[in-house]
Amino acid sequence: MDDAAAACGVIEVAGGSIVEPPVQREGEPIKLGRFADPAGNLVMLTEYLG
Repeated sequence: MDDAAAACGVIEVAGGSIVEPPVQREGEPIKLGRFADPAGNLVMLTEYLG
Protein backbone atom coordinates (compact mmCIF):
# COMPACT_ATOMS: atom_id res chain seq x y z
CA MET A 1 0.00 0.00 0.00
CA ASP A 2 1.44 3.38 -0.99
CA ASP A 3 -0.67 5.54 1.35
CA ALA A 4 -2.32 3.82 4.30
CA ALA A 5 -4.15 6.97 5.42
CA ALA A 6 -5.75 7.41 1.98
CA ALA A 7 -6.65 3.72 1.93
CA CYS A 8 -8.55 4.15 5.20
CA GLY A 9 -10.81 6.70 3.53
CA VAL A 10 -11.49 4.36 0.63
CA ILE A 11 -12.21 1.49 3.02
CA GLU A 12 -14.77 3.54 4.96
CA VAL A 13 -16.50 4.80 1.79
CA ALA A 14 -16.78 1.16 0.65
CA GLY A 15 -18.54 0.18 3.89
CA GLY A 16 -15.59 -1.10 5.91
CA SER A 17 -14.46 0.17 9.29
CA ILE A 18 -11.04 1.03 10.69
CA VAL A 19 -10.27 -1.16 13.70
CA GLU A 20 -6.75 0.21 14.35
CA PRO A 21 -5.52 3.23 12.37
CA PRO A 22 -2.14 2.76 10.67
CA VAL A 23 0.80 3.69 12.90
CA GLN A 24 4.53 3.43 12.35
CA ARG A 25 6.11 0.61 14.30
CA GLU A 26 9.16 1.61 16.29
CA GLY A 27 12.37 0.47 14.63
CA GLU A 28 10.58 -0.81 11.52
CA PRO A 29 10.05 0.95 8.17
CA ILE A 30 6.31 0.16 8.03
CA LYS A 31 2.93 1.42 9.18
CA LEU A 32 0.46 -1.23 10.28
CA GLY A 33 -3.26 -0.96 10.83
CA ARG A 34 -6.32 -3.20 10.80
CA PHE A 35 -9.72 -2.82 9.23
CA ALA A 36 -12.90 -4.85 8.95
CA ASP A 37 -14.61 -5.35 5.61
CA PRO A 38 -18.42 -5.01 5.39
CA ALA A 39 -18.79 -8.71 6.28
CA GLY A 40 -16.73 -8.24 9.46
CA ASN A 41 -13.55 -9.97 8.27
CA LEU A 42 -10.41 -8.45 9.81
CA VAL A 43 -7.61 -7.48 7.42
CA MET A 44 -4.14 -6.06 8.09
CA LEU A 45 -3.15 -2.89 6.21
CA THR A 46 0.58 -2.30 5.62
CA GLU A 47 2.48 0.66 4.18
CA TYR A 48 6.21 0.33 3.53
CA LEU A 49 8.07 3.53 4.46
CA GLY A 50 11.64 2.49 3.65
